[in-house]
Amino acid sequence: MNIKRYGAAIAVVSIALAMLAMPAAAVVAPPGGSVNGQFNAVTTPIITATATGNSVNCIPNNVNTFTLTATVTDANGAAASDQVSAQLYNGATALGAPIVVTSGTGTGNTATFTVNIPFPYNYPAGSAYSVVLTASNSQKTSAPYTFSPITYVAALGISIDSGSSLNFGTLAPGDTSATQTTTVHNTVNQAENVGISTNPWTSSASGAASVPASSLSPNNPSPLSIDAHAPIGFVETVPTGISPYAGTYTTTITLTASAA
Repeated sequence: MNIKRYGAAIAVVSIALAMLAMPAAAVVAPPGGSVNGQFNAVTTPIITATATGNSVNCIPNNVNTFTLTATVTDANGAAASDQVSAQLYNGATALGAPIVVTSGTGTGNTATFTVNIPFPYNYPAGSAYSVVLTASNSQKTSAPYTFSPITYVAALGISIDSGSSLNFGTLAPGDTSATQTTTVHNTVNQAENVGISTNPWTSSASGAASVPASSLSPNNPSPLSIDAHAPIGFVETVPTGISPYAGTYTTTITLTASAA
């Protein structure tokens, strides 16, 4: 009887030892995470970029956009959760703050990101523009990728800030008016010359003679080069010998822009 009990005890112990010897289930850390202090490897993303064309047009007095499609490859299996940063340069000069896109489209190791780069009208025209892009995940940042060259196409345009309607008051033949000022500004991405021309002065009085445009100064002056804001002063001298000189005289002043 005692021998059987010992045999039963030995069997129980053997089962217990066998259970202790079974291997534990493996636990895998997520990218950047840890199990018992052991970090899983985080991959370094890779970025490239494409665009439809390599130029962007200037919109006078406004902002246009150059769109890049960035492709990010990241072996962590969640490329769409990475982040893309894009910095615009003109030559070696950084323009504006970096554009940051925080999520992309796609599943697994590859995702695409739409990156819109603003081009304000006051950035200078030229073909030395580039965009430097990087992609980053929770711990690592890709090597930079440069998209270049980008050409900012030159445009022409001026806008009147003030003085769109000038009144020289009541003048008698031979009088010279006070200076009336129109302020214009350049609305595009290059310096411009502004030319000025006028139509003949015409009277509201029936049968009154028109006053030659040459009496308005300046009339077709040397072009005025502007790269920002510029005032233009006009003086009216009423010629003598105009008969009858009656009514309200008006004229149209035309401003034209050309590349400086």
